Amino acid sequence: MARRIVGTGLALAAVAFVSVFAFARADLIVSSFETRPPVPFPGTVATLVAVIENVGDGRFGSSVSVRFSVDGEEVASSTMDGGMEAHGRREVTASWIAKEGPHILTVDVDEPFNRVPESRETNNSASITIFVPFAAASLEAISGVRVAVAEFDDQSRAGFVNMGAGVADELADRLRKSGLIVVERGELEGILQERSLSPHLFENLVLAARELGVDLVIAGAVDSVDVKEVTLSLGIVRFSSAVVDVRASAQVLDARTGVAVSSASGEGREEGATGVSVNLSGFLALANAYDVCGGGLRSDDTVYSIGETVPIGYANDGDGDWFSVEIYTASDEFLGWLGWRFIGAGECGKWFWDQRDTLGAQVGSGVYTAKLWNGTSYAAVVGFQIHSRWSASTPPVREITVGTEAFDRTIAGMAVHQVVDQLAASVLSGLAGSVSRVANEGTLWGAALATARQPLVPARVGQVAAALPDGRVAINIGSSSGVAVGDRFEILAVENLVSDPQSLEILGFDVTSKKGEIEIVEVRDRVSYGVRISDFEPSIGDVARWIEP
Repeated sequence: MARRIVGTGLALAAVAFVSVFAFARADLIVSSFETRPPVPFPGTVATLVAVIENVGDGRFGSSVSVRFSVDGEEVASSTMDGGMEAHGRREVTASWIAKEGPHILTVDVDEPFNRVPESRETNNSASITIFVPFAAASLEAISGVRVAVAEFDDQSRAGFVNMGAGVADELADRLRKSGLIVVERGELEGILQERSLSPHLFENLVLAARELGVDLVIAGAVDSVDVKEVTLSLGIVRFSSAVVDVRASAQVLDARTGVAVSSASGEGREEGATGVSVNLSGFLALANAYDVCGGGLRSDDTVYSIGETVPIGYANDGDGDWFSVEIYTASDEFLGWLGWRFIGAGECGKWFWDQRDTLGAQVGSGVYTAKLWNGTSYAAVVGFQIHSRWSASTPPVREITVGTEAFDRTIAGMAVHQVVDQLAASVLSGLAGSVSRVANEGTLWGAALATARQPLVPARVGQVAAALPDGRVAINIGSSSGVAVGDRFEILAVENLVSDPQSLEILGFDVTSKKGEIEIVEVRDRVSYGVRISDFEPSIGDVARWIEP
C-alpha cells in the first residue's frame, strides 16, 4: 500500500509560524490514513481509519463532517461532534467492502462547506492507494487475454517529456500485474511504422493489434495537466510549494470488431515541494517555449552545458509519416536513438536528449549532430555543441521524464500514479461489466471472463446482539457473512453509528474505546457466539469488527 498524506508537512510548518503573527485558530488535518487490514481480500470488509488532528493553536466547538470516498465516489460519512481542543486528535472509521484491483481512497474533513474557521482551509484531505488482490477465479479467467496499450496522446501540452508513452507504459504494467498478457508497446508501434499507419486513428490501432494476435487494444489521452504555484508568506518566512492536477481518459477496443467495449478515466492531484515541484510552473513555461518548431529539423540553441536537456524538433511540411532521431559524434560515431514519432502533415514532433550514450554515460564536451531518419534515408541533420560552461539550465531531463525514478518522486509523478491506478481499475471493471454482452458475440476474451469476479467472502462487521448468562457474547452476523469458528472480533464502544436503512449494513462509526476481544466458538446462519478473551463488559449495540489473523 502506498500512502500520501497531502500537504501535511507544509501545513505543520506553517502553523508553527502562524501562531506568532496571527490570532490563534484551529487547523484540521488528516495526520494518518490507513486500511485495516492493509491488504483486504475482495468481498471482505475493510475498515478505513483516519486520525484527525487539530494542529492549530485554537479550539473549535462545532461539529465537523468526515467523508470517505473510493475512486471518487462517497462510501460513508459521519459527524465529529463536540469540537476539539488545540493539538487534539480523534480516530474516525468507516467500512468498505473491498473490490478487486487498484483503488484511490480519500478522506475529507470539514469539506466542502468549511464550517470550522481555520488558519488554512486547503489541507483537510488525505489519499492512499491500495491494490486489492484478484480472486483466484478472476486471475485464472483473465490469464489468456492479450492486450496492447498504445501511446497516449499528450493533449496537455504541459512540457513533461515522454508523458504519453510514460502513462501508457505504466498502465500496461498495472494490467500485466493484474493477470492480463500485455504486448510490448514497441511491437505495436513497429507494425504501425512498417505499414505507415497513423497511431492517432483507432482503425489503424485495431489493424496492428490483429497482426499481433491481440484481443483488446487500449487508446487514450492525457487530457490535462494543471500546475499551480503555492506560496505562503508568514512574516519573514516564505514557503513554496505546488499543486498538480492530472486528467486522462481511454477507450478499450475489441481487436476483432474495432468496437469500443468500455471507457476509462482517471484524475490525480498532489501537493508538496519535491524534486522539480518548486518553481514547476515556471519550468514548464520554459519547456513549452522551446523554439524547435520553426521549420525543418532544429534544436533551440547551438551550445549546451554538460547535463543540460537538448530539445530537438521537426516541423513536417509533407504528408504524415513516421520519423526518428539518431545522435552522432563529430566523427560520425553512433551515440543513441531517440525513438519513433508519427508526425502528421503540418505538425511538429519533439525529442529530448539527456546527453547520455547507449550505455547511459554522460557525454563530454564536443560537437554533436542529430539526424532525422524517415525509414529509408536521413532527411535532415542539425548540429550543436556541448561544453562545460556555467548556466542556469533547466532541471536534468530525468527529473521531467515520465517513467523515471526521479520523476516518480515529484508531486507530478505521484499525481500521474493516481491517474494510472484509476485507469487500470476502470479498464478491469469495464471488462467485467461487458462480459455478458461480448461473450454472446463470440469474442475470445469475453468467454474467458464470463465467470470472473465472484466475491470470496461477504462482509464481517456486526454488532453485539446479546450477552448471555453463561458468559457467551452473541453477534448479529454468521456464516452468511463469512464468519467461521475460530475467528476473532474486537468489541468496540462507538458513537455516530451510520447504517443503511434497508440492508442494515454498517457504513461508518467513530470509535470511542476498544472494550475487548471475543473468539467465535459457534456459528449459525445469521448469528455467531463467542467467548471473551479478556475481562470486559459488552453492551448491546457495541460494534464487533473482525480481526485479520
